Amino acid sequence: MAQIFGAQRWHRLASDQPPAQIGESDLFRLRGVEANATVTLGDQIDVTASNRGDVSFKLRDFDDLRGHIGLISVSVEGVPLGEIDVVPDKMSQDAYRRLRADVETVWTGLTLDPEALSHLEAGPPPPADLWKEIEGVVRQIAAQPHEELRDTVGYRSSLRVRHRRELTAATLRALPRGGSALVRVVERTAMTADNAMVADTLRRIRAYALRRGDAAVASYAARWLSVEPFCDLRPGGFAGSSYVLDQRYRQVQRVRRLLTRPDLAPVEGPGEIRLGVRGLSRLYEYWVFLQVLLQAREKYGDPIAGGFSVLRAETARGPRIDIPAGATVRFPGDIRVAFEPCVTTRPADSWAGIEYVRHPDPERAQGRATPDVVVLRGGVRPELLIIDAKYVGQVFVEKDAVKIHDKYARMLLGQTPVVSQVVAVHPHHRLAARHWAGYGHMPMNPEAGVARLPLPDLVKT
Repeated sequence: MAQIFGAQRWHRLASDQPPAQIGESDLFRLRGVEANATVTLGDQIDVTASNRGDVSFKLRDFDDLRGHIGLISVSVEGVPLGEIDVVPDKMSQDAYRRLRADVETVWTGLTLDPEALSHLEAGPPPPADLWKEIEGVVRQIAAQPHEELRDTVGYRSSLRVRHRRELTAATLRALPRGGSALVRVVERTAMTADNAMVADTLRRIRAYALRRGDAAVASYAARWLSVEPFCDLRPGGFAGSSYVLDQRYRQVQRVRRLLTRPDLAPVEGPGEIRLGVRGLSRLYEYWVFLQVLLQAREKYGDPIAGGFSVLRAETARGPRIDIPAGATVRFPGDIRVAFEPCVTTRPADSWAGIEYVRHPDPERAQGRATPDVVVLRGGVRPELLIIDAKYVGQVFVEKDAVKIHDKYARMLLGQTPVVSQVVAVHPHHRLAARHWAGYGHMPMNPEAGVARLPLPDLVKT
């Protein structure tokens, strides 16, 4: 009986068992197979078992598997045994940080300040340089912040009154029982406009550091936001501050001015960003969609009918990244770019009236499709480009490209077949792009650059 080690225990490897989870940099350990048998992972990675019938290696030792997240089939001598579930760990952290930073930068540039995307190089200095400017004064302010005297309501016993007005009938009545009463009091407080400005600067520098992939500075800023007085201060509320009279606050103010560009504003969401590396595959889909929008704007011009606002939600704490399924951005020339549109066999209920045609093979037939990204050119000569983001190991790219072509190629607009190409995009820059008849794959990642997608051309009238 074959067994595989994962999550600190041995699991039976069989098709009727749930897949064991293995970290992407953990040691892969398999036992209970025939001596010297060939163990195959996926379709192409072969490893020979020892004469004791066991196998040990690390997935990262194989270039084709490095970076893969998700299920991988395991077979012995060509006979399928079951699957393993590769879960992300520290190896994916750098890729996650790059993707997160790029998603936030492009999204905020598109939705908050479209002009900023062409001026990113003229932005603030690196986060570490800005942090050096204010680290010392933030520490000083935390130790001795500006305080104000403020009228408020508090409990006082007649033995602890500090002002004549606090000695009321209520406090005197409470004296025999040693109690206190609620009265108007004057107290010192650090809940001031000056300190709110410092807290806002810390939030901004944390967001900027995350976007630039500087986890250390983001951590430092978050740590100071968790201590008094900054932890009690919410965004806004520092109009009319007097911090210009204090050199410490003026120094923070100078850094804050550099961080007030709209595209650098702190934002929330999407939920996959908060999931960390476990949301890496989903985050890659968002990133690919935003890159398609950038290329569409470059090719067709600025969007129309609301522009990029469909990607943004306003909350009490500020803007939030929100890319719901079916979100569609329109461009001149009857161009639509959509994220996860639902295309069904009923045109009346389907995105853009497109009809999904079932596969003639009953085992592969289905009634709906939700590709990651589509680009539709309407009009008299409609054309549809389908793009699917595949954050998988290099060895799976070609196979997945075939699968999505088989899944998405059959669509009609009216009576016209509209799908021109089905493209799988992946993060492996060393894997060259391939363009077959009607489908293919190409690399796209923040580190190595973005391939030019075959967007539909505008029809000349």
